[in-house]
Amino acid sequence: MKDSMVSLVVTTIMGVLLLIPKLSGAADLNQEEILRQLEMLKSQIQAQQAHINKLESMLSEKADKKAEEKDGSKPAAAVTLKNTVIDGLELSGDLRVRYELRNLDDPNGPTDNRDRFRHRVRLGGVWKNKTENWEVGAGLATGGSDATSTNQTWGETSDFETGDIRLDYAYAKHKISDFAFTLGQQKNPLLGSWVIWDGDVRPTGLTAQYAHSLGLFATAGAYNVRYYINSNGKGANTAMLYAGQLGYEQKFGDISAVIAAGYQQYDSVFSNHEAPNPDYDFQVGDIYAEVTVPIGMVELASYAQIWQNFGVDGPVGSGQQGGALDPNDEDLGWIVGLEAKLMAFTLGYSYAVIEADSIYRGLIDADFGTGLNGTDVEGHRLSGFYNLTKNWSAGVIAQFFKAEERKQKADADLYQVDVQYKF
Repeated sequence: MKDSMVSLVVTTIMGVLLLIPKLSGAADLNQEEILRQLEMLKSQIQAQQAHINKLESMLSEKADKKAEEKDGSKPAAAVTLKNTVIDGLELSGDLRVRYELRNLDDPNGPTDNRDRFRHRVRLGGVWKNKTENWEVGAGLATGGSDATSTNQTWGETSDFETGDIRLDYAYAKHKISDFAFTLGQQKNPLLGSWVIWDGDVRPTGLTAQYAHSLGLFATAGAYNVRYYINSNGKGANTAMLYAGQLGYEQKFGDISAVIAAGYQQYDSVFSNHEAPNPDYDFQVGDIYAEVTVPIGMVELASYAQIWQNFGVDGPVGSGQQGGALDPNDEDLGWIVGLEAKLMAFTLGYSYAVIEADSIYRGLIDADFGTGLNGTDVEGHRLSGFYNLTKNWSAGVIAQFFKAEERKQKADADLYQVDVQYKF
């Protein structure tokens, strides 16, 4: 192939040299003859260039074929982005396989024990436009439509059942100086412990955030919780959640600390459908604090959160759990926790109390208190994980909880064994 190209180049040069004497005597030619010879020369050059391009294409195809035969793979297809303002796409995700065992002892009913395998798959991408300060994100995840779980239970309704893939989040975010505005279904922007918001919850709506270089930050949001169709089938209303948080985050040498005060209020449309009695509202205020301190080779993080539902009202038995509980006495919740990291090991412990009417039970952690109807729960959570590689980890979570105030107290143990790969 190389010899053919060399011969072609030599032929081209020879042709040009042969034409030089003719052009040198152009003074003796009339204008029409000069133009004719120029057109002839252009045609020859174009034909020779087309032949060169064809030979180069054949050479490239042979090189790709040899590479494919060598490593058994096909050459990657070229991708062209028409929108040149997109600076890049960042992909991330994880795969987790979990074995779960629950032992539930309920005096009000038969023992409800179960064991199952589940998996979770998540994949998301973020496009960033630094020139215009825009960020667009979208992600997919397994699971059903429930906001508090992206787990897919193996063989839940049929043999070797295949799972679903759903939209996990989709948002657009714009930054202006120290402010940021996010619109769409987004990862939870509010700081807090793992218990009052399940980690899979993705609020839908508008979030405005402010972050100062000195550590002060603020968050405010309006979120569309649910679209309710009236019982008569005529008309519908959108239920809203309004939430805000003001905090301060700072590092003092190797020590980092954050404290934040928050408030969340569900509107009357939501209360009309979800509150247990007409005088009852969900108006929850909370304070969250976290401190991380290195002690030798160990990084120790401690956290605490307390919250109260100021909208609780109604007679005995009219709260979220009913029974003989007085909702006015069941409006407080709190958690304390500790986490230690040593090389590839991470150990954690926390103790939580969720009184029956301290918070809306539909969006809290789906595992803590499972089988006990969400609230009026207290108990312990222990965890231990080991990073086998940078992206691959395995560990165990054990939870021991019971009903807090109900007369016929149920209790449960929940064990989860996880293997997870992040990419």
